Amino acid sequence: TDTGILPSNHTQNVAIILSSSTFYHNYRHTTNALAVYQSLKKHGGYTDDNIILMLADEVACNARNPFKNSIFPTGSSQNTEERRRMVDLYRDDVQVDYSGNDVTVDNFFRVLLGRHGKHTPAYQ
Repeated sequence: TDTGILPSNHTQNVAIILSSSTFYHNYRHTTNALAVYQSLKKHGGYTDDNIILMLADEVACNARNPFKNSIFPTGSSQNTEERRRMVDLYRDDVQVDYSGNDVTVDNFFRVLLGRHGKHTPAYQ
């Protein structure tokens, strides 16, 4: 039997995906969070309205990233031709709700409890 993620009609479910790691050497943590995000959207029937994505570091823009504005699965080849055939996990359709210094313990608990500050944008 297939044990993959199955689309559901549970439209009120919300996924909170958190990568609190910073610095480029923790690239794999961001790739893991983005892989879950992409799986929920592609196979789980989730939309950005039901996913809260928190990424503490912008590894896609890091000077050490050889493929600017892209994040590929961990362990991927450094070969440019091989990378072109792989899935960029940080595509244009990724909506990051909290990034950088906004990824805090306080904001994480606010998300869990639904207690956003009055100046929090509606998409968060």
